[in-house]
This record gives sequence, C-alpha cells and structure tokens, in this order.
Amino acid sequence: ETSVDGSFAFVSPRGALGWKPDGLVGRAAEAFVVGGAGNEGLPFTASQRMDGVEVQFRRADGTVAILRASAGPVLDADGRWSGARGVCRDVTVEREQQRALARARRRENLINRIVRAMREEIDPVNMLQVAADATAETLPADGVIILRLNKNGYEMGASHAGGSRIDLVVDLAGRLDPAGRESLRTEVDGLDVLAQLTSHSGKVNGVLALWRTSGGAGWEEDGSLLTSEVASHLGIAIEQIAAHESIVDLSRTDGLTGLLNRRAFFGDLERFFRRLQRDGESAALIYADLDNFKLVNDVHGHERGDEALLAVRDLLQSHTRPGDLVARLGGDEFAMWLSSTDEETAAARAIRLLDESRALHRFSGDEARPLGMSLGIAVYRAASGEDLKSLLARADAAMYEVKHGGKGSYRIASAAATGAA
Repeated sequence: ETSVDGSFAFVSPRGALGWKPDGLVGRAAEAFVVGGAGNEGLPFTASQRMDGVEVQFRRADGTVAILRASAGPVLDADGRWSGARGVCRDVTVEREQQRALARARRRENLINRIVRAMREEIDPVNMLQVAADATAETLPADGVIILRLNKNGYEMGASHAGGSRIDLVVDLAGRLDPAGRESLRTEVDGLDVLAQLTSHSGKVNGVLALWRTSGGAGWEEDGSLLTSEVASHLGIAIEQIAAHESIVDLSRTDGLTGLLNRRAFFGDLERFFRRLQRDGESAALIYADLDNFKLVNDVHGHERGDEALLAVRDLLQSHTRPGDLVARLGGDEFAMWLSSTDEETAAARAIRLLDESRALHRFSGDEARPLGMSLGIAVYRAASGEDLKSLLARADAAMYEVKHGGKGSYRIASAAATGAA
C-alpha cells in the first residue's frame, strides 16, 4: 500500500525481492522502478483499477525483477485519493523462459529458412552461394563469406558482398579453436564480425564469417548461437560438395596420372574452342606420343612403366599455365591444349619439351631405343574459320609425320585453309 505522497505505507511482513519491510516503507515507490521517476500509470499510484500491469522493479541486490501487479485507488472518508493498494507477483523467471523460447523459435525459423534454401538448390556447386545469400538476408548481415578447407588451405566457397575480405576470414579461421564450437566475435576494420569453423565428423572443413558495419545495429545476444547452427549445416553441405566433386573428378580423370581422361579432354576442348571462335584468339593443340614405351614394360615391368607415365605427366604439366588443358588419352598417348599460343610459341614449347624429355631415358628398356617423345601440333587461328574436327585431324596428321619420320621430334601442321571445315 502506498500513501498520498507515493511512498510505501505497508508491505508484507516477510518483505519482497530481498527487501525487508523497513527497507521499503517510507520510501517512494517510483525510486525502485527501473526506467526513471515520474512514470504515469504505475500500479503504485493507481487512480483507477489496474490489472496485469508489468513493471520492472529493482531488487535489494541491485538486479531487476519483472513484477505483474494489480492495484486500485485508496480513497479517504471524503472520497479523495489517498494512495493505492495492490498485490505484485514476481514473473521474472517466467518472462525469461518466454523470451528464451521465443528466441529459440526465431532461431529455428531462421535456420529452417537457410537450410530449406540450401536443400532446394539442385546443383551442389551452387549450394554454398545459396547458403551465403540466405544467411545474409535472414540474420541479416552486411557481408558473408564461406571458405572451404582442402589440402592446399582455405579457398573461396561463396560470398555475399564480401569477396574482397577473404584474407580477413582466413586470419580469423586461424584464431578459432578447431576443437570448439564457440563463435568468435571481434571488431576488425570497422566491422563487427562473427566467425565460426565448420566441420564434419569432427574434422574441420571450412569457416563461416559474417559481419555488420560497426556503429550500426549490433548482433543480438543469440547471434553466436545462430552462427554455430548455420555452420553445423554448412559443414554437412561442404562435405557433400567435396564428395560430389570427388565423383566428378573420378569420372573425368585418368586413374593413374590424375590428368583429364579422353572424354573429359574433348568435352572441355569443345567449350574452349567455342570461346576461341567468339573471342578471335589463337591456340595450339599438341598430341604427345611416347617412343619405345612398350620396351619399358617388357623389360622393367608395368610398375616401372607407371613411374615413367607419371614422369611424363609431371613434364607436361610443368609446361602449362592456368587455362591450358593436359590429358592422358590412353596408353602412352597424351594431349595438351595451350591457350593464346601461336606457331612461334608452340614451336618454342615443343623444343623445350623434347629437350627436357631426355630425362625419360632413365626408364628406357633398351639404350639403343630410349624412351622419348614425339609431338604433333596444330595451331588454330580464328580468321581461318576452321572447325574443331579439322583442327584435330591436322594435329593427328602432324603426329603421323613425326612417327614415320624417325620419332623424337615435332611437326607443326600446315595452316588451315581459310574456311576449312
């Protein structure tokens, strides 16, 4: 009960919220209300009936309780307002539980949105980009980066407005505990960042980072929980993508050398060729055929022959650049596609290959017939209008000339006639 001046006139004998009665009686009720003095409509100064009003009230230990109160006015004999009388119930734990449940439901809804977006993406390669976009939109975040971890370190998986921040995220990944599920929250370059490692079966396979501009809306208290839950689903997605890529690689690569197989090489070559026709650039196709390889297997066995093929792979790869193709077409036949290459450059490349191929002599089955290499080359020029079938035929013909002209050399096929098909 409060008096006409708003101070407590009576409280329960057992006190309340850690306060003894004499700690409250005689003191202004509004002094204990969190939110400042002068609050109108408080149950402690009720001028009319009030039911279920909630107010934040400071406990004796300084913490804040949420009280649910019902009160009504106290009138004197003349009908004048002289205070208020009511009852309060501490609903702090109840409200905290409700808020926790609401946050959990919100997290569940957000995670479901992100996971649903990922599952609706048919192409595994695009799954991470869908996840990055959905995460940025759902949380929300100014930027998101998802990195994948492979044997060479972290590489870009997907990004939403943050592709230039990859170095930042790699640095954050190094600061995260691989054994823990805790998110890292830090401020870097004016960004409020949350980062979390992703994993599958206890093995780290990536990192998720999202940020907002510092000074703007900060992360909610459950932001770290959300990030961890998103990261757990990303860990599964990254593993699925790696498995998909492994299957694709197996179907596209030669089992021994890891180079493109025949089907993959010619499939990629068709796409490269269409691009050349559109961009008007030149390129060179090189067929590489080993000389006297059968002797290696016959004399030293197939294990030594496999070692020789791996040495050839290393040699060919050492003469390629990003954008080139190298393949094992079968047996001792190899092929190279060299982008942006004219006749002069192709000839120089062939001379170096043949010079370095002398290192293959150590695998020879007969010193008089050493293991070597023959090269047939066809250079494509957009102005000729040549099609891919004609280019392949010219390279094959050049190889035939070398093989029947003494081996261990190279030939560049005569230029295609304009309009060749």
